[in-house]
Amino acid sequence: MQINKETVNFITDSFDELATMYYNYYNNLNLENVSESKDNVIRVSYLEALTNVLNLYMDSEEIEVDDANQQRVNEIVDGMDNLFATYTVNSEEIRKAMLLLNIKGFKHVNFSLDIITPDAVCMVIVHLVNAIFDQTKQLNIIDPNCGTGNLIAMLNNFLPNEVNFVGIDNHQILTNLFSTQANFMEMAVQVYYQDALQDAFEDFDILVSDLATYEYDIKNYKSVLANKGIKYFPYLLIEKYLSSANPVSKQIYIIDNDFFEQEGSDEFKKYLKDKAIIKQLIALPNTMFQEENFTRGILVLELINDENIHHKTSVYMLPSFTETDKLNQVLKEIKKDLK
Repeated sequence: MQINKETVNFITDSFDELATMYYNYYNNLNLENVSESKDNVIRVSYLEALTNVLNLYMDSEEIEVDDANQQRVNEIVDGMDNLFATYTVNSEEIRKAMLLLNIKGFKHVNFSLDIITPDAVCMVIVHLVNAIFDQTKQLNIIDPNCGTGNLIAMLNNFLPNEVNFVGIDNHQILTNLFSTQANFMEMAVQVYYQDALQDAFEDFDILVSDLATYEYDIKNYKSVLANKGIKYFPYLLIEKYLSSANPVSKQIYIIDNDFFEQEGSDEFKKYLKDKAIIKQLIALPNTMFQEENFTRGILVLELINDENIHHKTSVYMLPSFTETDKLNQVLKEIKKDLK
């Protein structure tokens, strides 16, 4: 897929300028209309401004800003219209532009950039899914911790299969943003703002997710592991999708390096042993992370059956993504093992 950097930069700069003007206008309105205390101001974050501007643009509605900036807004919209009318802009160019905008938005509200799955890691997941399934098979893929949807978007853009996606996240700003950007990329995806453990969605070929790591402390939540006092969200999420009426047979997770060292890990391992095999453990390159303690890896699970019950876990260490030849060789071995 060919990427025109000028197109990416044009889309990024255009929507950044629109979102910034929209953000300034609506926050100034809030300040003017509040007489008691600035603490009561309902502010529009940059991410919310970006979401609103994208929706307004797609619906061909007016993007309301200060009178002094309205002419500039009209110029930008005309330029965007001309771009899409004149050139074939592919969804990967749009995704790259949205990623740059999301990163700016995250910095604006002090969100950790770890929430966004890096492109290089997303491409590894693309290789894994591509190895597991025939390229002609129509796929249903779920990500129950989708965030801004960068992982889903890259799977959409680089898998040769026809794919329907479901994304779930408990952060409303992120799900609104992802849903809007997915519409802009014309992706076949349903995005839900809800607790990932609220319901188990079924009838999926594969689950992929970059797992958030926190203690899930909902008093009324019941499960085998939760009833034993386990609160580590990744353990409970994996349990959820292995214990449903129709569990997802293939599951790929991006995990922290201390994943198997959390409180309750022994109980989790016992539970996992009865439900699934660990098909592969893949260590991501240390060079991706500023501190060795924050390294991550990939966990590939497969629902246990008569054919794989005696499978021994394959362990791989990926070299630096800059060492292209070495990386391709290891990926080749990984894909061969998955097939």
